[in-house]
Amino acid sequence: MTSRPLLNKLGLCKPTPLSLKQILQFSKDHRSKESVTKTAKFLSREVPVRLMRRYLDLNSKQDIVKYMRIERLNESFLKCSEKIVDQKLESWHDVQNFTETLQEVERFIIQEHQDALQTMHQRFVVDNPDRKLKLSHDADAILDNIGLTMLGLRVLITQHDISFHNVNGDGNERGVDSVVTPDCNIGVLVNCAAEDTKALSIDKNGDAPNVVIGGDLDSEVVCVEAHLHFILREILKNSMGAMINNGTADDHAINIRIACKDEDLVIKVSDVGGGMSCEQRDYLFRYFYSTAPVFQPTYTYSKNFGSMFEGFGVGLPNSRIYAKYMGGDVRIETLPGYGTEAYIHINRTGNAVGYVE
Repeated sequence: MTSRPLLNKLGLCKPTPLSLKQILQFSKDHRSKESVTKTAKFLSREVPVRLMRRYLDLNSKQDIVKYMRIERLNESFLKCSEKIVDQKLESWHDVQNFTETLQEVERFIIQEHQDALQTMHQRFVVDNPDRKLKLSHDADAILDNIGLTMLGLRVLITQHDISFHNVNGDGNERGVDSVVTPDCNIGVLVNCAAEDTKALSIDKNGDAPNVVIGGDLDSEVVCVEAHLHFILREILKNSMGAMINNGTADDHAINIRIACKDEDLVIKVSDVGGGMSCEQRDYLFRYFYSTAPVFQPTYTYSKNFGSMFEGFGVGLPNSRIYAKYMGGDVRIETLPGYGTEAYIHINRTGNAVGYVE
């Protein structure tokens, strides 16, 4: 069993900053058992470093951790660090066992994260209709850092899993060489997200406004497609709901404009859903803030890194985390009484270093 002092020491180390381009290069370089073993050895240190940084950070904030009721999630960071550091990597069989352990660790932490968010939603929303209990900005920052840590680890673990199974000769269920797409056609992805969200809106509301897409439709970007699709779907879901509630869905369209230049991709989504007050806008990226009716939502992760999260109040905060991981951000402006404009920005070349705390 690894000693606590050693784990604490790892938690004081800085995580390795990695860009999407570097992760993409992993898939090209790691086509042999030797190279995949090298990656496994890297992850046997990198994963505990990232997990233990979160553990030590939260341990130093016990009052707010208890208030948020995320003690069990924090303990899972320690348990998983112990499990990974203790793995030996002297043979290909060891690498196989290590890869399976990473998958178990990923599933375990995801479940603990899910349970923690459900507990907080119950505490701060469902059982707190008058909002007497509130999350502070410090709590939002803690959840952002946990989210970024989780996202970065999931990408690294998924990429290693893909490379291992490709080299091992048993294929991988995703049917790809990398979690990162090197040449994503942005027009196709935006159209796909629009059609998916329209189908969701029709299923839920019986209606959906048209979506008009213009700009640099044929541009290609380096991105994690599932992340960008999630951001677009979240923004469009909100816009469509607002326009239907505002009675403008039949006569007006949501307008999407794509702009690519140099290293930047910016997507502007404009609606005429009535907008919101500037005070409401300032709460959009706060956790568990939602304009949807309060109910007990389902919260599930898919293999593509996310689900709808409707009514949970984490869709927009998660969207911003995904954008930050791809070197960008999400910003929303309101025209009270008229509509909103959302701006999605990512680094289109994949050269930006994914945020690590």
